[in-house]
Amino acid sequence: KTLLILVNVFQLALSWWLDRRAQFSPVEEAMIERHFATVPRGRVRKLLKLGTWRTVPAGTVLTTEGKAVEKLTYNASGSASVRVNGAEIAIGEAGGFVGEMTALSGEAAFATVSLREEATVWQADAKTLREVSARYSDIGRVLESAFFRMLRQRLNQRNQRDSAACAAVA
Repeated sequence: KTLLILVNVFQLALSWWLDRRAQFSPVEEAMIERHFATVPRGRVRKLLKLGTWRTVPAGTVLTTEGKAVEKLTYNASGSASVRVNGAEIAIGEAGGFVGEMTALSGEAAFATVSLREEATVWQADAKTLREVSARYSDIGRVLESAFFRMLRQRLNQRNQRDSAACAAVA
């Protein structure tokens, strides 16, 4: 019984120490604040190591409607055009994920998303994320929770726009 307690105390101390050691860039800090504020920093570090940060030019296609999402993308800067059947249905602002609805399921993208301007993005291979999420359920839960919050925010914004449009017509 004493050994079990000592092992647990050691694991808690190690987790605390690793969380305090985790250093992040300003761009990563903004991502964490927006989507992973309640997640231990050591776990976020493991998640971020699954992808890479890079700057990509305007016009870069992040997802293609009807095709499997190859990379989950976090758009840290710049806006993106969201098109369905060739028609622009929305503008994706900086600070959000692209491909989040299907990257973990392996399904085809619902829309084509392309950058309207140069942007800094974090991208992780969707297949790798699915494998890691299956192996480490806590990472899967972290991602799904972030995606759910983002989806809820998008739906709320859409409802407000639709409500304002209906009020303007009435």
